[in-house]
Amino acid sequence: MAPFEAAKSLKNHLNWKCDANCNLMSWTTSLLFALQYGLYRHQKDDDRPAFEDIFLLMIDTRDFPEWTFIKDLEAVNALNDYAMRRCEEVSFQKLIDLGLFELLPPLAVEAEWEKWARRAIELRQPFYRGEISSPVANEVERAVRIAGDGFGGRWTFPVAAMLLAFRPRADDQVILEGFKAEFSEDKIRELSLHDIQIDCHVLPDDRDGLPELVQFKKLVNDVHRHFIGKDINSLFWTVR
Repeated sequence: MAPFEAAKSLKNHLNWKCDANCNLMSWTTSLLFALQYGLYRHQKDDDRPAFEDIFLLMIDTRDFPEWTFIKDLEAVNALNDYAMRRCEEVSFQKLIDLGLFELLPPLAVEAEWEKWARRAIELRQPFYRGEISSPVANEVERAVRIAGDGFGGRWTFPVAAMLLAFRPRADDQVILEGFKAEFSEDKIRELSLHDIQIDCHVLPDDRDGLPELVQFKKLVNDVHRHFIGKDINSLFWTVR
């Protein structure tokens, strides 16, 4: 494709003006952004889809070639034996039934479902204001239940950590003890946390980007240090 045509296609995609020939699909590394988008689609789409008809698809992209684009329907239709080990999908209704709104009450505010990007920015404000959240005793247990019953298997720990990373956290022993109650040291070692690639979108002026991803990175490293006894080598945290 000629550079001009590629630029035009990308511009149309970003402005939601794709036609049937568009082969681009937006993905996000932010679970917060994806969850708010599902709520937005439930509220704003013309057919008002039910939550049981809105799905969150999570994919392990570590084996993808660099600069890979993949369409959503292609991903859903490619659930062969290999893909089933590399991705997982769950309906919003199941996440809600498992306690998503109880774990994250700000997501339950229906009046805010008509917003997408602006609401995601609002939900990040506690990070910018330095409002440290102190976890309650069962918060890790609830996050692990949502992640385990919703996604399961190898996804349980990272999804639970993503959910807990929606709020700014200090070096909190409650969270570490909560994970210790849910995961054995052998299980943490099997997860190879140092292989998790975390896209923190470092900005040109060296400031960190999406705060929930920075918090996720910190949580993963804290758990790794707690169980394994050392920090994750920063070389493993670069993103392709």
